[in-house]
Amino acid sequence: RQAISLAIDRATLTEAVFGPTAQPLRGLVPAGVAGAAGECVGFCGPDVERARQIVAQAFPEGPPPPVTLLTDDSATHRAVAGVLSEQLGAAGVELAPSSLDPTTYEATLATRQHQLFLYSTLGVGLTPASHLLAWQSSSPDNLAAYGQGLVDAAIAAA
Repeated sequence: RQAISLAIDRATLTEAVFGPTAQPLRGLVPAGVAGAAGECVGFCGPDVERARQIVAQAFPEGPPPPVTLLTDDSATHRAVAGVLSEQLGAAGVELAPSSLDPTTYEATLATRQHQLFLYSTLGVGLTPASHLLAWQSSSPDNLAAYGQGLVDAAIAAA
C-alpha cells in the first residue's frame, strides 16, 4: 500500500482525467471543509524512487504479482485506471484493471473480495463527518473493509 500511494502522482492523475477544473485530494476530507488537511501526510506521492525501493524490499526475488484494480465500466474509471497503470508500472507494480458493468461492480464491491478498487462518493455537507463516517470500521458503507481502532477514534473525534 505504501508503494502504491507513493507511486501515484495525484496532480497528474487529476489533470489527465478531469482537467483544470478539479483539484487532487490531500486526504479524506476535501479542501474547503473544516478539518481538511493542508498537505497530504504520510506516504503521499509522487516519489517513484521510494516506491520502487519499497517494492524491491517486499519482493526481493522478483516483481510482485499483478494487482487487480476493480472499476466500473465508465469512461472516467477507465481513464483513471489507465493513468494509474502507467504510474504504478513506473514503480514496478503491474496493475490489472477489471472493468465491470455498474450492477456487477456494486455487487462485487459488497463482497469485499477485491485488492484495489475505485470508488467515489459525495459528501452531503460541509462537515468532516459527511466525508469520514463511511470509513469507520462499523459502517456498512466501508467497502474497503478497513478497520482500525485508532482510525475509528480519530473519525469520532472529528
